[in-house]
Amino acid sequence: MKLGLEYVGILTADIAASIEFYVGCMGMQVVARNSQGRRDNRVYLWDGNPACEVLLLLAGPPFTGWLQQDFSRAGPGMYTLSFVTDDLQASERFLRSAGVESVKATESGAGTSGISFRDTAGVHIQLRDNADAIALPPAVPGDQVAPGYSLSHLCHTSLDATPHAAFYRNIMGLETLRELPNEGMIFLGDPLSVESPERYVCPLELIAAPGLWQLEKDFLKRRGAGLQWICFNADSVAVAHAQLTDRRVPCTLEPTQYGDTEIAFYRDPSGVDIEILLPQSSA
Repeated sequence: MKLGLEYVGILTADIAASIEFYVGCMGMQVVARNSQGRRDNRVYLWDGNPACEVLLLLAGPPFTGWLQQDFSRAGPGMYTLSFVTDDLQASERFLRSAGVESVKATESGAGTSGISFRDTAGVHIQLRDNADAIALPPAVPGDQVAPGYSLSHLCHTSLDATPHAAFYRNIMGLETLRELPNEGMIFLGDPLSVESPERYVCPLELIAAPGLWQLEKDFLKRRGAGLQWICFNADSVAVAHAQLTDRRVPCTLEPTQYGDTEIAFYRDPSGVDIEILLPQSSA
């Protein structure tokens, strides 16, 4: 099976505040919205980069199924990754043969076809047919990506990344982009993105000891292993810091030189860590 990363999901107690943060502060745009009754409870956002097909899903109350269970257990935060596959039936057969216990997707409250299960850290994984992927706005000739922030990568934090790396490589079929063992980092990419030269690969970073800073250690004490942060590229970390500070976004790590680049961390309304990164090519 070949998978493509479709979206990362965040459970939020205040979906209006989360939309305001990601649209107003991070420059993302709403591309799809689902509703139950009079309340919008699922909103899909995109960074506007035509090459990046990875979305952000904000899910707010009312919750059903395991969404309610996860929210009751851990509160707001990142909770799921969704992948699309070129052959859903073959993917399901493979997962069953590998001993992965699936949960019906309808039990997630998402109302979508497909299958869902948990990774080795308890993160929900949703797998859907490629034809059911959320549609992005059509590209218009001459359009340029708006200046500001663009999605860089996602982070999965644990004390030991060994079992998680095996799961995402052997079960999910993700490919290793690079490893930095002295920093406890493994970057993985989904096959459908890796094989498409026109598509941006949004890596899933697995980080563990010896690369854990206090920020990661605090996360592990608070929530345990799982999805921790979303990273955005920025043209200037200093400018981003000024903008986010002006909007009173909590800063958890002041702009810091890290090797050949610069980083800073903030926190969204649901407690999700947001990394701002100056790409090394721009440093």
